[in-house]
Amino acid sequence: MSIKLKGSYTTPNGVKLVMDFNSLCDFEELSGKSAMSVLESMDKGNVKLNDVRMLISACAKRHNPDYTLED
Repeated sequence: MSIKLKGSYTTPNGVKLVMDFNSLCDFEELSGKSAMSVLESMDKGNVKLNDVRMLISACAKRHNPDYTLED
């Protein structure tokens, strides 16, 4: 399995995304799904876009507290 559980990325429009334990917990709270199972699905190329959107939102939360799913 090639899932990295920690890291950061800044998007071209300046939104900093941080994937760590807290963002994965936030994702689970938002989605009601296991973060690990969704990450495994992403690794296999079999993931719902809504899950990706919620994961990005959870990863953006720390440095962009006003970030919403629609951003």
